[in-house]
Amino acid sequence: MLNIRARTSNFPNSLYDSGLKKRRIVGLILIGIMLALFLAFNRVPKLDTVQADLAVATSPAAECFQGFCIEGPPEKSFFTRWWEFSLTYLQLVTVGMIFAFLVAGATEAFVFPKSADWRLTGTGIRGSLKGLLVGPAMNLCSACIVPVASAFRRRGSGIETTLSITQGSSTFNLPSLIMAAMVFAPLIGGSRIAVSLVGVLLIGPLVAKVVNRHDRLSFSLPYAPAAPDMAGWRETIEESFKEWAKITAGHVMRLAPVMVLAGFASGFAIQWLSPQTVTTWLGDDILGVVIAATIGIAINVPLLFEIPLVAVLLMAGMGTAPAAALLFTAAAAGPITFWGLSKVMPRSAIAAFAGSTWLLGIGGGLAALLFVSLGNGPDFGLRADYGTSTRFTPPVSVVASGNGTDWASSMRFTDVTLDSGITHTHTAPEPLLGKTEPTDMVGGAVAEDFDGDGWLDLFVLRGGEAPSVLYMNEGDGTFSEEAALRGADLPTRHGVAAAAADYDNDGDSDIVVSAQQAPHYLLVNDGSGKFSVDDTTLTEPKMFATSPSWGDVDNDGDLELALGEWNPETAKNYDAATKADNDIPAIANENPLIGSDDLSPLFVYANDGQGRLEPYEFRAAPGIDLWVFAPRFADLDDDGLTDLAVVSDYGMSRIYRNVGNGMFQLERSASPTFTDENGMGAAIGDYDNDGDLDWFVSSIFGQNNPDKGVLGGTGNRFYRNESEMRFADLSSEAGVRDGGWGWAASFGDLDNDGDLDLYHVNGWVQQAEEGNPDEFNNQPARLFENGGYFGFHEVAEQTGSADKGQGRGVILFDYDNDGDLDIFITNNHEYTSDSGEVVRSPAAPTLLRNDTPTSSHWLKVTLDGSPPLHSHGIGSRVYVTVNGLTQMRELNASTNFVTQGPGRIAHFGLGSADTVDEIRVEWVNGETSVLTNVPADQHISIPSQ
Repeated sequence: MLNIRARTSNFPNSLYDSGLKKRRIVGLILIGIMLALFLAFNRVPKLDTVQADLAVATSPAAECFQGFCIEGPPEKSFFTRWWEFSLTYLQLVTVGMIFAFLVAGATEAFVFPKSADWRLTGTGIRGSLKGLLVGPAMNLCSACIVPVASAFRRRGSGIETTLSITQGSSTFNLPSLIMAAMVFAPLIGGSRIAVSLVGVLLIGPLVAKVVNRHDRLSFSLPYAPAAPDMAGWRETIEESFKEWAKITAGHVMRLAPVMVLAGFASGFAIQWLSPQTVTTWLGDDILGVVIAATIGIAINVPLLFEIPLVAVLLMAGMGTAPAAALLFTAAAAGPITFWGLSKVMPRSAIAAFAGSTWLLGIGGGLAALLFVSLGNGPDFGLRADYGTSTRFTPPVSVVASGNGTDWASSMRFTDVTLDSGITHTHTAPEPLLGKTEPTDMVGGAVAEDFDGDGWLDLFVLRGGEAPSVLYMNEGDGTFSEEAALRGADLPTRHGVAAAAADYDNDGDSDIVVSAQQAPHYLLVNDGSGKFSVDDTTLTEPKMFATSPSWGDVDNDGDLELALGEWNPETAKNYDAATKADNDIPAIANENPLIGSDDLSPLFVYANDGQGRLEPYEFRAAPGIDLWVFAPRFADLDDDGLTDLAVVSDYGMSRIYRNVGNGMFQLERSASPTFTDENGMGAAIGDYDNDGDLDWFVSSIFGQNNPDKGVLGGTGNRFYRNESEMRFADLSSEAGVRDGGWGWAASFGDLDNDGDLDLYHVNGWVQQAEEGNPDEFNNQPARLFENGGYFGFHEVAEQTGSADKGQGRGVILFDYDNDGDLDIFITNNHEYTSDSGEVVRSPAAPTLLRNDTPTSSHWLKVTLDGSPPLHSHGIGSRVYVTVNGLTQMRELNASTNFVTQGPGRIAHFGLGSADTVDEIRVEWVNGETSVLTNVPADQHISIPSQ
């Protein structure tokens, strides 16, 4: 016992009884400190950078990786993209390289100095395992790890250990393994993990066997403890730090210039990739796997950035098997890796290392190809829930766009207005006090199945004192006009807009009509498509009520009603038309009933559940909204409560967040993003299939004079939802600014390819002081086709959908029940100028039948809610998953300006899929309904539980 104590008491002194031991203690502490700082201030923040790249790479709007974007015609020259990519690459690896140089110098100066007898040696798998202890902890890319691996090699480590450090750092670090499993389909992610482990353990022994089975340096000696020399701390540390500085500087001089050049070389190689080369050469075949593996070892990428690179190529059409090959080889090695290690290993070893890495990548790709060929592989390489579950919010990036001149659309439309039996015209506006406003803004209509026969009917306002018309669908492509027969022939006091919903929860769709003068109308459906008129309930606003919208603001199953007002008499008290800060001073409402305050031109009516509507102050804080055109209910922050998006003229657009109990708070944090100068119409939908609702606002694009003074002229706005009430203005990038003088707009999958296209109407006759009256007359409506990663393209002319009337409203609906969406347009009037004399004539509407030649499949979903849910499930969401892609529709009863489509019907384009993997319904009360393996090409109704 005494002897043991004596030995134990001497043990601490033996830790630093020699200069070598003192060096190692100091070196290990230094390396530990540097590693901790490096991980905390570089590697952990880098995960956010990679996540941002992934969010951009996997968005249908823009697929970019560090300056490499999948797009149609490149917006920048080859050399500009190459230069920008290379600079970005160098910025990303600079810190890692500095860390690597410092650690390599510390390893040689402190841990394994030339005087040391013991080194990290070992052969075969044992040598690889020793390298595995070091490599993954470094978290450096295959280029950045070279100085560290070289330092170990120069101090006696075998080829096995050196290559294991290299491979372990770049391919087997924990962050890359987690992200590969999280982002990619199991086949690709699992392949990366398995191949990386094989590479760490076996490449080194295989290379060593090729070169020399017993590869040992001549000075490799058995381990012998350092003999005590009683060297002083100061002397030892000073000498070690001098050596550290000298060795580090040597690494910098030898490797840094080559790494800079190699960064430009990698950027040059990547810029040759394009959608065409990807789909042509990187398909699911042996050649695609070989090419992908070759690309991987021909480039160097920063740590983890092989993940967004592969993601963007998958979005561009790369096959699953090539993706598996590239995901490994891009991380495992590259020109810098081979060149750097060539300084400490023979050429035969470098050749064997490059060849084995390449073959291992091909092996992983071929294994994935085997699974794919047997039908066990994924239909798409990214995980189905990636993006919606992780909720990455990237910075705004470039979206490829085009004007349609180089984009060939498959869509085709045929004008069948007269053949369908639609024969009415809209009354031409008459000047009042020298102006036709606001009667030249209207053109209301709504499409719904009013008699419950499964076919969509049309209720249309005609303007002026002309009675409304009700076209009942005959089921054979024609309509019969039955307004008088069914009690719907309103003399509408200059009717403005119409919206339909089951407001009394009795299972049928009722109609609300807004007018230029109160009262407004409720047409109550008796269930058979016959109506009784209520013209006493809706008394606000007094003048020019605009778009009505229905929504369940408190999730009690009863629908509330929002009505906007565009009233110059109300707005004249404010300098609204020229106020740039979009912040109108609040006017307190002393009476909780909105109608008591004329300065509140946005009205919400509460539904008591008994068929009675009463106005109430919906704002949680006093406020005012002016020049309101299109209020719309939609859950924009994904909290299960419907919010209120308000499109208004003269820069007044804004969002009210639902804060519970039917109360709304103005979302001021989002307001600076909303830059539309003349908001007219609105479309809300998940255009990028990321699980949240995006917002399009139509406005004025000044073609001849972009600066229209108070009117503005910078065009439409496209607000992408970034989650949590944060929006990115992608108007220019999306290519949808130029819509002329825009009005109503709607999202819909017009070609059934799985993403939402955008259609909006336009037209205006300016007053003389505004500009040329003909500037916006006879302008074609806009059809912006969603090209996925190619962005939006304007294709109205080539598809036969370029209606040139004075369009005000548009409805996308499947009137002939053939599974594709048709287009109904309301036109306000026709304008001609003969010898300087202005002539305004009645205008006919337009019905465009969708005749797109396609084999794409479709699905329509409606909901059957039982109390306390709404009968049609308004506000609920329907998710449809096909081949790993999930689309979402939120059922609504809101107008897009003066018109409303059948928002209670969720229409989905399915592309080539003839079966839906899953339909998931999220009801507003939190319940969920799920159906699986549902055949396509049908209309399915899902009841609540």
